[in-house]
Amino acid sequence: MSRQMNIRTVLASGWYIRGGVALLTLGVVASALIARNTIVLSSGTAPASSDALVGLVRPGEVTTVTTSAPFTVTAVEVRVGDEVTAGQPLVRIDSADARRSVEDATVELERARQDVLERSQGMARAQQVIAQFDVSADAAEALTLAERDLQQVPTRQVKDSTERAAAALDQAFLSLQRVEQLSAGGLVARQQVDEAQLAFRLALDDFGIASRTADAADKLRKAQQTDLMLRRNLARATAQQQLVAQQALVRQAGLVLKQMQARFDDANVRLTDPFIKAPRAGVVTEVVAQPGDRLMPGALVARLAVIDHVQIDVDVTPLLANAIAVGGPAEVSIPAVSLDRAAATVHAIAPLPADNGKYVVQLSLPNPRRARLAGLAADVTFTLTQGK
Repeated sequence: MSRQMNIRTVLASGWYIRGGVALLTLGVVASALIARNTIVLSSGTAPASSDALVGLVRPGEVTTVTTSAPFTVTAVEVRVGDEVTAGQPLVRIDSADARRSVEDATVELERARQDVLERSQGMARAQQVIAQFDVSADAAEALTLAERDLQQVPTRQVKDSTERAAAALDQAFLSLQRVEQLSAGGLVARQQVDEAQLAFRLALDDFGIASRTADAADKLRKAQQTDLMLRRNLARATAQQQLVAQQALVRQAGLVLKQMQARFDDANVRLTDPFIKAPRAGVVTEVVAQPGDRLMPGALVARLAVIDHVQIDVDVTPLLANAIAVGGPAEVSIPAVSLDRAAATVHAIAPLPADNGKYVVQLSLPNPRRARLAGLAADVTFTLTQGK
């Protein structure tokens, strides 16, 4: 009985072991499948590929055709779905409007030319002021200094001139010495000595006043020269600033003139060729203008889509976004038109994920047959390189 129980225990243990192995195997397979839904990398050096992801096909480029001047539409030459070539007429405009546009453009062009002429003359005057600035500034400075020197010419009073005050002081000193010598010999009275001493003190005081006046005059001269230099530099900076402003106005007027010239040329073209034409080849996806419509400048006329190549938008996980690169290869299948494994190129990868946590990748797919693919669903397989 005990032996039978041991056999059953061993058998039961075997079933548990086999069951654990089976569960482990299923877990590994499931993990592999989950990983393959994102990226499958080969163990060798050959490129690997992702599983097919669903993308949406849209036109490669859409061109908007607008008006450059006010026009009245007299006829529409195309319909939605028409393929057009570059330069093919889209709508016809009223020739009377074209003539008025030429007249208006002529007036605006002449006005722009006059503005350029006036601005150029203003700039020339500013340049002339700069060229003659040093000469006129030197003359003005010399005149100011001459007037100041004239005003500072001393009068005939002794105290107004340092030299005259010094001479008067020397004379008073000599007179005092002679009077003192005569007084010592008893030849002059004491009063004359006192008068000579007073005259000497007055002369000494006049000399001090004259010296201080000369120092003040010298400081005033230096301050006036500094003031003249500052005024001169300020005047030069102001003239330079005015010249820069005039140059800016001339450049601005020149740009306006170019715009008016382009508008004039465009108006003349409209007069001789009263059509709004397709700027490039494509398929007409929308026609807004209708016969009798009055279109203002910048109004929408039509939209053209380029279909010789299309773009496909695909949402990918961050792991896959880091495993591909712009310019890398991909394969596109569009079941609705029996297109299978067509070669495409990664055109752009969004730098940030969208709200769903995935990155938008744009593919470029050649469409030489110009098939209507926009709006269809596409299966996209990215080709990956090991190690990315």
